Amino acid sequence: MITRLQSFIESRLGDGTQVVDAQLLTGGASQETWRIDVLREGATQTYCLRRAKDSESEQALDLGGVGLAVEADLIESAMAAGVKTPKIIARIRSEDDLGIGFLMEWLEGETLGHKIARAAEFSEIRPQLAAQCGEQLARIHAIDPRPFLESNRLNQVIASDFVQQTYDQYLSLGVDQPMLDFTARYLLEYAPAEHDYVLNHGDFRNGNLMIDPLSGITAVLDWELASVTDPAKDIAWLCVNSWRFGCNELEVGGFGQLDDLLQAYNQHSGRHIKRDQVHYWMVFGSFWWSVCCLSMANTYKTGVNTSIERPIIGRRASEGQLDCVNLLLPEGLEIIPEPLEQGLLPSDAELAAALQTHLKQNVAPMLEGKDKFLAQVAANAAGILMRSTQFGPIAHAQETRRLRAFFDSNEHLRDLNHKLCSQLRVGALDVNDSALQAHLRATVEAQVAIDQPHYLECSKRAVRR
Repeated sequence: MITRLQSFIESRLGDGTQVVDAQLLTGGASQETWRIDVLREGATQTYCLRRAKDSESEQALDLGGVGLAVEADLIESAMAAGVKTPKIIARIRSEDDLGIGFLMEWLEGETLGHKIARAAEFSEIRPQLAAQCGEQLARIHAIDPRPFLESNRLNQVIASDFVQQTYDQYLSLGVDQPMLDFTARYLLEYAPAEHDYVLNHGDFRNGNLMIDPLSGITAVLDWELASVTDPAKDIAWLCVNSWRFGCNELEVGGFGQLDDLLQAYNQHSGRHIKRDQVHYWMVFGSFWWSVCCLSMANTYKTGVNTSIERPIIGRRASEGQLDCVNLLLPEGLEIIPEPLEQGLLPSDAELAAALQTHLKQNVAPMLEGKDKFLAQVAANAAGILMRSTQFGPIAHAQETRRLRAFFDSNEHLRDLNHKLCSQLRVGALDVNDSALQAHLRATVEAQVAIDQPHYLECSKRAVRR
């Protein structure tokens, strides 16, 4: 990799240019981001290399990825439209033997969403960020999409097709997740039949924005999910609960208010996007993210990607479903299972807890970069195993009792769950049935208590309709 990278850099930046350091940064589910330090004319310069992972195609898991070649085109068009983006320096060609990607300038700023939402150094700029996001989205949506449509680099997609494509992806995985079937019913029934078509960034959220603590947004990153569709979709994705990083009472990225964003966006775009339009697409965004998590877990299950990140991301599917619950269902009937007592000494849960502590306190501090990140992911996996041992059997018993009462049947949980999903899919159940809604909320909340209990607590502060 380093030899090929050196050849690529020298061919683009001139003879004698030397790569002195190359670091693969953490994060990035389907693409790699590298920090490249280059010695050029006696001075060190830093660049950013965006590259498709070797183990996967340039498409993002059958969920709409446009690929890095188109992403580079989008960034260049965005820069020309006044959007804050890095400058593309060079594109990788087939003879470079580096896959697919491009080199761009390195910009300074913070991209870690939880720091932007919580760290004291961003306290002064946070109240201004929602309006800045509105202005940047207005500039993005003003880009002429016709060249991308005419060259088939982007697709124009109506709302109902987005829903159906995502639902089909879920169904192809062969897993029964009743809340996803329930949510799909809502999204297909209430999909806007008409809406504007603008170029959507597709992944405009806290975590893909580079923020300076004094000036605010310095760059809009990661354009791989772009499309041409309803402008409210881009606005809503920024407000999805998963990207608030625990600051759930602040609808916009955990740092701002939706009213501020809409005021700035409507002022700069000349449109009149309203809250109810955003609400629909927030439901979709939570639905899409849950399916995306399941799809990434499937790449682990099928051996496409064996990184420990993938099954852990798969467990985040319950977070998206909880957000759908809070957006669509009334509050009440929150069933959190009690711990299961084991006669073992030490119990399975205690063994998992010991492993989690060892990974967090002894292993991770000895490592750096990607290795440290993966050790922390492994610690999270041990925590999930611990809670699954403590809560799982009781949660499943409660779920079974509720479904047996609902269907007046003594079938096993797997068969009952499949029956529930099947009847939701064909419209055989009334989605307004209070027993059904209570069961869905209780089931999803119990699963999140296992997968990510902190998310469950934070979600109670989320803004609910």
